[in-house]
Amino acid sequence: INDTPQSFADIEASPNKQAWLEATQDEYNSLLNNGTWVLTDLPPGRKALACKWLWRNKFDAVGRFTKYKARLVIKGFLQRYGLDYLEIFAPVLRYNTLRLVLFLVACNSWKIRQMDVKTAFLNGSLDDDTEIYMAQPPNYVLPGTEGQVCKLQKAIYGLKQAPRCWYLTLHQFLVGIGFEQSMVLLTVYVDDITITGNNNDDIEKACDELKQRFEMTDLGQLKSILGIQVDVKGNVVTMSQQGYVEVLLDKFNMVDCNPVSTPEVIGQVLKPSKLNQSDVKALNLPYRELVGSLQYLVMK
Repeated sequence: INDTPQSFADIEASPNKQAWLEATQDEYNSLLNNGTWVLTDLPPGRKALACKWLWRNKFDAVGRFTKYKARLVIKGFLQRYGLDYLEIFAPVLRYNTLRLVLFLVACNSWKIRQMDVKTAFLNGSLDDDTEIYMAQPPNYVLPGTEGQVCKLQKAIYGLKQAPRCWYLTLHQFLVGIGFEQSMVLLTVYVDDITITGNNNDDIEKACDELKQRFEMTDLGQLKSILGIQVDVKGNVVTMSQQGYVEVLLDKFNMVDCNPVSTPEVIGQVLKPSKLNQSDVKALNLPYRELVGSLQYLVMK
């Protein structure tokens, strides 16, 4: 499965045409059901920001295909500071925090659940004094409204302040739930949420409250997050990046390589290349890209 379309023309030519169209319609329905915008005439002196559809295949941490995904994205790079947005910062989960939480899970044999928020950014509300206008989605212009635009009521992917709007909405909801006489740790990385603590009933309560407020997928016990596979058994937590390693091996044509205990031949002395600059360029060796990928692997 590797036929990610770039346009509706690509979808028409795709053997998975129906799946891509259903994914697109599902996303559009989510936008409408969420009250993301209202159609209106564009006020004088204002510009409507363009938008586009993006499609991709979704895979899990070990590279298995999970579903076809479509997303409507506004061209936020056209936004103007002071007119279309102000604050944009939103905190997300760091790897060190994730490791700390998993450490506590292992030490205390806690249960840890995972939730995935469907179209997370669409839950974030815009400030009352913020007016953002967007062109109607390609291939979804309603008959008789060709001259109208979308006035955004909620945040949408691509909007500069979308992450912050989602964070503030989720934060307000979580504070409103409140827990006493127990500890529940909840980490958030955009739409990926993990919940753990020393009381299983409170964990279940948190999951139920979240599902009542937001449309979510309950993924059960944590298995993968941030590209890391996680296996929790009693007081042992095992973390692996097998999926990412396999992607790197395939990308750099090393699938058939053999493991070695040292990165270089012992005693080998490296010497400056005798190739001129044009010859080196012709080799097209992605050395820096490979080193960066390996550094990212180690740092995660």
